[in-house]
Amino acid sequence: MALQQELGLSYVFISHDLSVVRHMADDLVVMYLGRAVEQGPARAIFDQARHPYTQALLSAIPLPDPKRQRQRRKIILSGDLPSPLRPPPGCAFSSRCPQRMPRCSEQRPDWSAFPDGTSMRCWLAEGQTADSGAGIR
Repeated sequence: MALQQELGLSYVFISHDLSVVRHMADDLVVMYLGRAVEQGPARAIFDQARHPYTQALLSAIPLPDPKRQRQRRKIILSGDLPSPLRPPPGCAFSSRCPQRMPRCSEQRPDWSAFPDGTSMRCWLAEGQTADSGAGIR
């Protein structure tokens, strides 16, 4: 990080291992089937993930304390993994989302922004914030 600041460098780090990302990234974009579903400052997302896919990814990170690991709530995803070549018409995560609603498989949600600088593309955000439309397109 010091070298990054000293030389004014930016980098893109792609990983499926969020435990590594936690130590590498200042900003984070979580993607599912090639679509961004949540974005923002990494610390804010790790502290309070909002999108169900991000929550599931974070619940899969092993904890070094065996007692805490046994007590924690893991999110086990079920359902069929859609084809990345033919993603579903609504939310790409709708077939596996434990919180899906009927409209999730019909309409793709717009971005909703939150005061902590994060935003997500999920119908669960509806009514939680007045700042919609922000985020990666």
